[in-house]
Amino acid sequence: MIFNIIFSYPPNLAGQPGFLKVIGDAYTLLLADGTPYYPPNGCEYEIVDTIDTREAKVIDTTQEGLRRIQGYMPGLVSLYVLEPLRELWLSIAPAARTPTATMTSVINIYAYARDKIIWLRNTATLAQVDAYDPATDTGWPP
Repeated sequence: MIFNIIFSYPPNLAGQPGFLKVIGDAYTLLLADGTPYYPPNGCEYEIVDTIDTREAKVIDTTQEGLRRIQGYMPGLVSLYVLEPLRELWLSIAPAARTPTATMTSVINIYAYARDKIIWLRNTATLAQVDAYDPATDTGWPP
């Protein structure tokens, strides 16, 4: 289950929205963009409400895309950092040398995750959303 939350501590997050993802006895705090947040000195938040299945799948897809990209770039902490990087790459790619395999894989994974998120939010029926599991999706690029 995933809950909408509002952070109250630490000060740099106070008043900011986020998510609390609970699976069994384990939980993960997520920032508004779906990035996992591991508070260094504790964290306080208020649960606002639960989120719908569609947005839960978007968060899962975002996390799965980030997990796959971190296999190439372990220091990357947010999938959304790649959006401007992808646009920059597309603007210079025709004049640039052949991209590295790592860059090609990272951009392809990002594009696949972005397309899946658009599909989940705009096109998929609720039955398709319920059936979709990003962790077992065989369409992810290598």
